[in-house]
Amino acid sequence: MTRIAGLSGRLFSRATPFAILVGLLVPLSFPAQALVANPAATNKAQLLELIENGRADAARQQLEAALAADPGNLGIANSLAALLTGLGKSEDGRRVLENALLANPESAAAFKNLRELAAQQFAESYAKALGQKAQSKQPVIEASPISIDEVKKAQSIAIARAEAKAKAEAQAKAKAEALARAEARSKPDASKSKATEAEPAVAAKPDTIPTSLQAWAQSWAEQDFERYASFYAESFSSEGYSSREAWLAFRKPRILNKGKIVIRISGVAVRAIEGGRQEVKFSQRYESGSLKVNSRKTQIWVLENKSWRIQSEKN
Repeated sequence: MTRIAGLSGRLFSRATPFAILVGLLVPLSFPAQALVANPAATNKAQLLELIENGRADAARQQLEAALAADPGNLGIANSLAALLTGLGKSEDGRRVLENALLANPESAAAFKNLRELAAQQFAESYAKALGQKAQSKQPVIEASPISIDEVKKAQSIAIARAEAKAKAEAQAKAKAEALARAEARSKPDASKSKATEAEPAVAAKPDTIPTSLQAWAQSWAEQDFERYASFYAESFSSEGYSSREAWLAFRKPRILNKGKIVIRISGVAVRAIEGGRQEVKFSQRYESGSLKVNSRKTQIWVLENKSWRIQSEKN
């Protein structure tokens, strides 16, 4: 018994009064006291709502202010201890209960909660002193309108809400940037407009296709989907897709939802085929993240609105 008292004295002498240490070892028979807390300070719904909205500090400050105004109110003390313990601050929760007990020593509920917290700390410190691993046990805070599990759950909700908010803001920013780029591209170029008025439009020659092909690859690499889509003719068709729109709907997330994309085009060969169209064959190197693919691709280009556009493609 002397050895236990000596060890407990070393572990708790810094912050725990002797009367409280005696209570850890000897059951008490104080009469139970009714816990009448400040309703505004211990309203469970209000406290949990603050924590769920990422304002655990505000909930703590509200309870601390109420306890400062009424130091002997053990209902508020129990609520504050439960909140602190749920936030991983069991040492602070223990001190709150100790102070409340000293202010109102006849409360059996508060003393029981204090003993529960101190006993767990004693077991952990004792095991550490012996070089052993203490059994993990969640302290129980009783007679409180808010429980430790509820505090932890509210904290999880706050984290999830913060992550969802950040994701929504990032998506909104990306959407606004994409809209701004689209609007910038839609504005007419004054110099081009004047040139168009001065000279009649001339159909592009097939020898411009290699340059257009490189521009197509660049729009893909830059994830500029609107520009990428503009290279596909209205008459575009692909096996397995009912229309140009269906094809582009399939391609869109595979361009916008990727990380960095690298496209390299080489070995371009262009030849005329029936119907005034051009067959374009080339080697393509695709890189995105850990995916690296080499392929040989064939496209059919058709003259549409005096510009060459892709009518079909296949690997």
